[in-house]
Amino acid sequence: MADLFQYADTRPRYPQTGAGYRDNATSRDAADAMQPRLAHLQEQVLFALDRNPKGLCAFELPDFCCPNTFAALQPRLTELAAMGKVEKTSERRTNPETGRSASVWKRRGF
Repeated sequence: MADLFQYADTRPRYPQTGAGYRDNATSRDAADAMQPRLAHLQEQVLFALDRNPKGLCAFELPDFCCPNTFAALQPRLTELAAMGKVEKTSERRTNPETGRSASVWKRRGF
């Protein structure tokens, strides 16, 4: 008997599909609206990481990618990591707003 809970879902998933969305209309609309800006935002994140060789946390990106928000920039790290352009380091920093630790990201090969 086949296990009904283990199946191979071969549909392309975020981040390979561009801006991510859940399967509902508002998320899909938001992802579609973000799509034209993706390349520019990704370039801004890469530029910010290039200018900060010690790396940056996602919460630090808005300071270097103005006027963009954390919500617009943080997912770009996942996309860029899937492209092999950035990577998480073993370092973590504390977000002063939340008190939680966050991964530090760097350009791959830097």
